[in-house]
Amino acid sequence: MMVFDKHPEYASKRDRSFWVWGYYVSTASNITEEAIKLHIKERRIKESSLL
Repeated sequence: MMVFDKHPEYASKRDRSFWVWGYYVSTASNITEEAIKLHIKERRIKESSLL
């Protein structure tokens, strides 16, 4: 991934993905519509448990 070329310090992270509160970043070739829907569903469940 280009990010790791520019920022090699992130390449050693555990899963090499960029998940943050409310956002998911991936390339179009690495993610499916089902993965997006699953992520949204899981975030809604987690966020509703915080209320």
